[in-house]
Amino acid sequence: MLCSSMEMRFVSELRDDDTCFAMECCSCGHVQISPLPSVKEEVAFYQQNEMSRRLISKDILDDEMIMMKHEAWGNDQCRVALENIVHPDNSILEIGSGYGWFVEKMRKRGYFVDGIELSDEKRQMAYNRAGIELSSVNLLEDVLPSKMQEAYDMVCMFHVLEHILAPQLFIQRILSALNSKGKILIVVPNYFSELRQISKAYDKFSFFRAHISYFKPETLAMLMKKAGLVDVQVEGTQLYSLENAMNWVRTGVPCLEQCQIDMPQGLEWIGELYKRTLEKKMISDGLIAIGTKQ
Repeated sequence: MLCSSMEMRFVSELRDDDTCFAMECCSCGHVQISPLPSVKEEVAFYQQNEMSRRLISKDILDDEMIMMKHEAWGNDQCRVALENIVHPDNSILEIGSGYGWFVEKMRKRGYFVDGIELSDEKRQMAYNRAGIELSSVNLLEDVLPSKMQEAYDMVCMFHVLEHILAPQLFIQRILSALNSKGKILIVVPNYFSELRQISKAYDKFSFFRAHISYFKPETLAMLMKKAGLVDVQVEGTQLYSLENAMNWVRTGVPCLEQCQIDMPQGLEWIGELYKRTLEKKMISDGLIAIGTKQ
C-alpha cells in the first residue's frame, strides 16, 4: 500500500473477520489487512454503521447511547486541535465527522467548521441532535464540491486514515480543500501502543476489520511525505487513562459502558503523568501528525 513491494509477513488474525489478516510489508514495515475489501464494500460498511454494530450490541448500548458516548471523544478532539495548530481565524474541514461532536463543539467556540461523514445514520443523528448538516463525499470516488475547494486553512482527521483503502490518494484528494500553505492534522492509533505489549487480550482485540492500516510513526510520516506534504511532524498522544489499561490487564475485556478517558477525582495527577510519559516515549495509544501543503 505504501511501497511497491509485494512481500508480506503475517502479523495477526482479525477478531471479527476470518476472511483477511493483518500483514506487515517486509520492505517498508507498513501493516495493513490483506486482502483488501473493495470500495463498494467499504461504502456499505460505513453507511450501515457496521463498525459500531460489530463492537457494541444493542443489549449493551442503543444507538442514542452510542452517540452520547462519543461526546467524550469529541472533547478530546477539540483539545488536540486547540493544543496544536488551530487559530481563532482558521476555517476547518473535518473528514469523518461521525456524530458531529467536533463540529458542534468547535462552532460553539466561534470557529468556522464544516464536516464530511459517509454514514447516513450518523449524519441524521448529528442533525437531529444539534442541527448540524454534514456533507457526504467519498473522496476515493468523488471530487470535493467546488465550494469546498481551497476553502480551508486546515483539515482535521481523527481516527479516520486507518480506515481508508488508499490513504495516499485520499490525502492527495484532501489537499484540494486547503488554501495555500494550509495544514492537515491527522490522529491515528499507534501500532507501538504499550497496551498491546502488556495485554495479550488487547493485542488480539486491536486488530479488526474496520482498520485497514496500522500506522507506526515512521510509516505515517512516510505516507504524508509521499502524498505531497512538507514539514511533517509526528508525536504521541494518549487518549485512554491508566484505569483503562488496568481494566484490560485485570479483566481482558473492554469497558464498553464507560470511555475511561479520565481518572477518578483525586487521581488526575497520576493519570496525566501516565499519559505524558507514554507520549514522550512514543508508546501512547495514538499518533498526531501535522503536515503543510506545498
